Amino acid sequence: DTFAYRASGAVGAVRVYEVDTPESQSWKRDRLNAAHIPVPPTCVFVPCHFESQSLAEAFAASPFEPGQATFVSWLGVTQYLNRQAIVDALRWIAGLGPRTELVLTYCVPDARSSPGVQYAERRGARFVSLFSPDEMEQLLREAGFAEARPLALEEAHASYFEGRADGLEVERSERLIWARVSAVRPAAA
Repeated sequence: DTFAYRASGAVGAVRVYEVDTPESQSWKRDRLNAAHIPVPPTCVFVPCHFESQSLAEAFAASPFEPGQATFVSWLGVTQYLNRQAIVDALRWIAGLGPRTELVLTYCVPDARSSPGVQYAERRGARFVSLFSPDEMEQLLREAGFAEARPLALEEAHASYFEGRADGLEVERSERLIWARVSAVRPAAA
């Protein structure tokens, strides 16, 4: 992800927390250095092994304020994690400040037959968790999100791919969904 580097200064004082494994972050920092791309002061690296460490533990060492409304972009990750790690992360995100929003991608069960997924698996990627759209919506609601809205394939095509001359098409094995935490926290019982 290059958002923190592309948007530095363009989006004001937005702080970007990049969450990934320590190994992936080290590789990324080496690549940024080799390309002479400076890490902006608004970018904070948060190392986390999702399957053995909670997001709360990972963020505890950062300046992140969990009571603030937050926008979470969780793209291209869920298929590599076990279900419990996904559920734990969703619950933590749903517990952030009111109006927190999440956009995530997930792979559907038919992804196993996708040429892209087969290619990735031949190169060592392990696709662990696949969900139907209904299952993902249910996971989000059970985690505590007040709203969830998938981006339908037809909607994605009309918005981003219709009329393209380069042949790029909607990826059918991966889906995108948006969710939001309630505007107000429920009163404690």
